[in-house]
Amino acid sequence: MFYLLKRLQFTHLLLIVSLVPLALIMALALLLQSKLDSESQNANYSKDAVMLTALLDNIAHQHAVERGLTAGFLGSKGTKNGDKVAAQRQQADKAEEDLNNLQAKALLAFDYGYIQQVIAPLKQSLAKKQKLRERVDKLAPHNNAFTTYSEINRTALDAIKVVALNIKDADILHHIDDLTHILWIKEHAGQIRGKLNGAFAKGRVSMAGFYQISDYIRQEASQFNEFYTFSSQQKQEIVNQFIDGPHWQQVADIIYNFINNGAEQTTVQDPTGGQWFALASARIKDLNTIKITLSTQLKEKAGQKS
Repeated sequence: MFYLLKRLQFTHLLLIVSLVPLALIMALALLLQSKLDSESQNANYSKDAVMLTALLDNIAHQHAVERGLTAGFLGSKGTKNGDKVAAQRQQADKAEEDLNNLQAKALLAFDYGYIQQVIAPLKQSLAKKQKLRERVDKLAPHNNAFTTYSEINRTALDAIKVVALNIKDADILHHIDDLTHILWIKEHAGQIRGKLNGAFAKGRVSMAGFYQISDYIRQEASQFNEFYTFSSQQKQEIVNQFIDGPHWQQVADIIYNFINNGAEQTTVQDPTGGQWFALASARIKDLNTIKITLSTQLKEKAGQKS
């Protein structure tokens, strides 16, 4: 070994010695580039997820509004909300159109084919909408409006959850999870409002109806519990400023009384003398404001990623 070193010229030795740190520098550069590429890809997944979440949330929101207006239209035997239902249908169709117009070039990281698979159940639910509307317009007694709209909203929110599974940025994932809890709370609040409103209008509720409403109440409470367990103090304070409102307490009291009376109750009455729908609607409006606030924060957070 020493014999070989002696025979090498000094310049050759210098070249060999210089190649060692150069190789190390190149290896480090490759590792750094790989890390930067990975961070950039993660940021692109996050930006795609935020965009997709907004599209899917808008579908759930617009069809929840249509569900509520449709219930009023049917409850009035077609004498009320007709114009509002027609206008809202356009808003709901626009939300669906926006999702259908999504093109591969709009996605920075997600595979277009994969996203189409994710939203396939939602599209199947949306395909039932036209026939449903025809039954509603005819005031068909067994129209399944509530169930169909709820299915659309469920598949939209489920798709958001699936999209979020691909996010590797823990901060963005946490923000999406917090937002998704609020979206589910708003959805269950709408279901509770509609079903209790129907029960109060009839003055009675079946045992099956009682358990269905109870399940919506349980699911809403579960989403609230998860939100308060995992969200930041800052987000909790955003929600708290609304929860302390008087209409939230009135809604909570009405729900508590309904549950406390049990499945055997033969008659149900709105203890507020007809104010249930307005109170429940005010709470949903607050939840929508919370949603907008968290959505804005999420968009800003994703925009800060490289």
